[in-house]
Amino acid sequence: MIDAHIARRIVELMNEALALDPGAVNALCGQRVDCNEEIGDHESIQVLLGQENEMGDGLQVGLLGILNGIAGADDRDHWGAVSAIVDKESGAIERFEVLEDRLSLRDKPIKPERYNWDKS
Repeated sequence: MIDAHIARRIVELMNEALALDPGAVNALCGQRVDCNEEIGDHESIQVLLGQENEMGDGLQVGLLGILNGIAGADDRDHWGAVSAIVDKESGAIERFEVLEDRLSLRDKPIKPERYNWDKS
């Protein structure tokens, strides 16, 4: 379950940090490190399945995955509510926001197309 108050506070803080130093926030959020299956199996930490790594499982975790872990995950699909909105041309983070539909309307299904980051 997502804690809406924590998710909103994380977004507020990340937007403050982004305004103060966009380069640092973009660099930090762009970093991912190899992680083990225990982190990959965590109920709310978000991980990326990439290429095989030193640990053999291909899992990576970054700051946004940890922050989503703090706020909690949606019970329907185990995804978080804290999102980085990225400029399609530059690849830079424009802002952070809470995906509000993950905080309410729990009885309604998620629309997967809203979360397709790979639109060209």
